[in-house]
Amino acid sequence: MLPAGIMLFNYSIFRIPVRTKETILLFLLCLIAIIQVTNSEMENRITLLRIWKFLLLFVLFLVSKTVIQKVKEIQVEAYLVCVGFLVLCAGAFIDIGIDLTTGKNIYLSQYGFLSLMILSAVSISHRNSKNEKELSLLTKNLEDRVKEGTTELEQKNLDLKTDLIFASQLQGHLLPKFSPKISGFQIQAIYLPMKQVGGDMDDWVELDSSKILLILADVAGHGVPAAFVSSMVKFQFRESAKIHSSPD
Repeated sequence: MLPAGIMLFNYSIFRIPVRTKETILLFLLCLIAIIQVTNSEMENRITLLRIWKFLLLFVLFLVSKTVIQKVKEIQVEAYLVCVGFLVLCAGAFIDIGIDLTTGKNIYLSQYGFLSLMILSAVSISHRNSKNEKELSLLTKNLEDRVKEGTTELEQKNLDLKTDLIFASQLQGHLLPKFSPKISGFQIQAIYLPMKQVGGDMDDWVELDSSKILLILADVAGHGVPAAFVSSMVKFQFRESAKIHSSPD
């Protein structure tokens, strides 16, 4: 099961997805391991061992491919795993060679596994440290962007308030400054919009000493759009008053 574990560890540390061919290879390795723990004849065990050694070549190829690819991307973790993997492979090949030629095993591969485990632990620590630095940098960038966005929002809000004050002053200039003087009447007007500007308006035009045209208007809605429409109504009223002397 160790080769299967090494391959899975290698894929996980470099964040490589396990595809169909890797899944089949892992299934065969696990199947051989399960059969080996059962009571089977020695000849069958030797056959399965040779199949296992043959499958190791595929494991070696896949792991080497991923390590070489990550080394080309200049990842420190890849260099560390590569060194441990090379030590393991050297020990495993020596063990297999001695086993095939003399029938003995000096178990050099176990030292290779130890080296791989130590270097893998170092690579994981390096990866975690790098992830923490990247997360810290992303957090700082996010805070800076939020700060910039808040400043921009405050500036836009200030600009909007300034524009509303200007619009309010402009609308104030559009309203009549004096009350009409008609014999027997006293007319006063006060303008209190819900917001800084609004759609309510009043205006008057003196036709003669005893007659005026008066308009009271309430444009639907609030704010700048309503105020804009009311200013157009005022202009139209003034133009109409030059021609017509009666509301009808």
